[in-house]
Amino acid sequence: MITISNASMPVMKSGQWVIGVTLDQQQDYTRSKDVRIRVKIETNYEYDRKILILVAVSLIGIIIPFIARAIFDRENMHVFKGVHFKTWLITLRNWFWRGNKAMSYLVALLACLLIVSAFQVVHARHEEMIRTGNRDLCYYNEKCYKPYGNYYDVSVNGLASNIPFMVHGLLLVLYFSFAESYCRAKDHKHFDYSLPYSIGLAFICEGFGSLIYHICPSQIIFQFDTLFMFVISLIMITAVYEGISIRDSDVKYSRVADQKTLRPVKVFAFFVGPVYFFNFIGNLNATSGLPSAIMVPFYILFGLWWVGILAWLAYKNGILPQCLDPKNVPEVKDIKGVHVDRVKRSDSLEWVIKHDKVLRAIMFVLYCALVITGFVFAVLQKIAFSIFILGVLIVALIIMTVTNFIPVAGIVVQFFFNLKKQLSQNCCKVSQYGLVLLGMLVFLLGGCIVICISLVFFVIFTTTDKSLDPWLSRESNNPCYLNDFYDTHDFWHLFASFGLMILAMVVVQISKPCRECYLVYMASCKEDISKLRVTFASVRSVAKLVHR
Repeated sequence: MITISNASMPVMKSGQWVIGVTLDQQQDYTRSKDVRIRVKIETNYEYDRKILILVAVSLIGIIIPFIARAIFDRENMHVFKGVHFKTWLITLRNWFWRGNKAMSYLVALLACLLIVSAFQVVHARHEEMIRTGNRDLCYYNEKCYKPYGNYYDVSVNGLASNIPFMVHGLLLVLYFSFAESYCRAKDHKHFDYSLPYSIGLAFICEGFGSLIYHICPSQIIFQFDTLFMFVISLIMITAVYEGISIRDSDVKYSRVADQKTLRPVKVFAFFVGPVYFFNFIGNLNATSGLPSAIMVPFYILFGLWWVGILAWLAYKNGILPQCLDPKNVPEVKDIKGVHVDRVKRSDSLEWVIKHDKVLRAIMFVLYCALVITGFVFAVLQKIAFSIFILGVLIVALIIMTVTNFIPVAGIVVQFFFNLKKQLSQNCCKVSQYGLVLLGMLVFLLGGCIVICISLVFFVIFTTTDKSLDPWLSRESNNPCYLNDFYDTHDFWHLFASFGLMILAMVVVQISKPCRECYLVYMASCKEDISKLRVTFASVRSVAKLVHR
């Protein structure tokens, strides 16, 4: 099925039409072909209301950051408290003139360079399709193809499906600007929101990159769609690691961390750049078939890069001996209202640190096995390079998030000392901590479930298969799924954006962008736990006396 509209070349108009069918003599299954012609006239090109519905649904995501703050940082949940418009303007000004925003600047620079070049490539390919009438150049879902009236022969619903990423990225950036303003209003000295900002910017860039890709989707252009998915995953992994590392501006946090953070320039030089290069060559080989003289050295280089990355991962996780000591953190005055003894590691974190080497080694071996298996499948061209790289990054992100989420939840779990007696003495406090713990679990599991739903739409209910020839890919086309406008691929974008936004807020809480907010929260939890244990110790003493 091929869709012709008023924006197509030749223009759709009344009169006699001649349809030619060309058979590929080199393919046995095209020696004969059954042709069915069905003409369907559609004059409704008004999509504004349907696009606005998608924008409104995306705006629901505005509640996600505030729910995350209420669950993970209840001591600082009133993000607007004490924040005036002038404070917010100062935050915006400092985003350009002061503070450490290296990661955010690098994401913006990458977007400016690649999105412009991507549009040039995609626009030229789309223009060739229009000029020659060769619909095989672009892989559309022809059964749910909504062109832009008389102006632009492109799938409007395919472009609009990227709105959730842009909206959610903008919401994240705005929320983090308010969170930074809150820290500034509280006169905090040790906060760094560069990574959270860069996650929001990467969401926006992913929306634009995917939008450009959907102008003329194809396998070789797929890299523009996945590039910022790589960036999002890598930034989130960096953010998780930052939560257990020492920043240059940290104070007293050396009691709960023993390694330096990852430098943004290193992340882009050793991760983002090579990933983009390997993805490009892999996709080029899948579409054009590069000679062995190029691919053999390429696979060797790709394998050596993975050896280096896995060795670095083993070093950072303490599996390999560490040859570098962490940077000495300067000693300054104690943070106001927080005693250093109240912010020591939780018992659960101490247990993990004491017994984690074997567990980390097991997880590392399993992850290496996954990487090796995926590498072999990618070399044999059983899976696309983009899917392989993105898959192993997402698995690494999930493992790191879950592993570092345990100590966060462990702080709350310590409150439940003797649940039966606690409920009888202070039901409100127990309910508060219980809701927080439940909220943490629901938030993390909910994000994972939403991402799984998005993957179901992407893998099972796919509308195109760019690894096949175009005429075979069109056999995978499906009618519109909802409202005669949205297909299953649009739902993949919607659920993926919501799921990644939820996971991003979990990652940001683990990364602890404001160390003082974290220390205040931890001190409050420790104080509640200490009071609880003192109370129960006295109750036990009285009970022993009565028993005697």
